[in-house]
Amino acid sequence: MDDETLDVVTMEYDDLKWKLAKDDSALYGTRLIITTTELNANYIPIINVRKLIGDKPDQLWKIYFSTIMSADQLKKWSMKSSFSSP
Repeated sequence: MDDETLDVVTMEYDDLKWKLAKDDSALYGTRLIITTTELNANYIPIINVRKLIGDKPDQLWKIYFSTIMSADQLKKWSMKSSFSSP
């Protein structure tokens, strides 16, 4: 992640669902979807907010974030984040 940027884009559920169903080019390059609602994203990894709150940072990194950031970056982020587990 050092030489590239990571953009966070918010989107309405219905819009996201439509874009996924149509394989819309707006989603090209999407590396992860974080959602509050269960959703089938086919080729894009998806994580529910409940998992972000409940899972340990090492598990999250291994399954969802390893292609986006290093384990150390995730640990630093999770310490600062309100999503980190107690």
